[in-house]
Amino acid sequence: MKSQIKYPYGTSRWRILILTFLLFGTCTVFFFYRAVNNEQGLNFFHFIELSAQNAKVFYFGFFVFGFGMTGAALLGIYFKLTRKNFIEIGNEKISIPPEGFRILNTVVIPFADIVSYSESAVGRKNLMLTIEHK
Repeated sequence: MKSQIKYPYGTSRWRILILTFLLFGTCTVFFFYRAVNNEQGLNFFHFIELSAQNAKVFYFGFFVFGFGMTGAALLGIYFKLTRKNFIEIGNEKISIPPEGFRILNTVVIPFADIVSYSESAVGRKNLMLTIEHK
């Protein structure tokens, strides 16, 4: 008889992903608008002064950075929606899914390959299991 136990794996980062998308999405729109419609220079507290053309490059640089971060947030949301984040413990093996932006396959560790393991508490609700295997 085969039995399998599933435990939730990873933390829910919906709030961070959505806030990142909103913050950098807003910044991307703002800096794109500023870069396209810029007709004057930029002055940083009389310490750094940029001409109109250099200010445009400055704004486009922040636009590209914000666009990349918005894309990373969208990629994170996609992974959160499509991946199954459960550790599965069966009679003969442990299956651990990839976490974060890693594009790896699920790690399968047969019980015969486990050399040692240890448990430690992380916060009040979470438990970390460290497995050393061949």
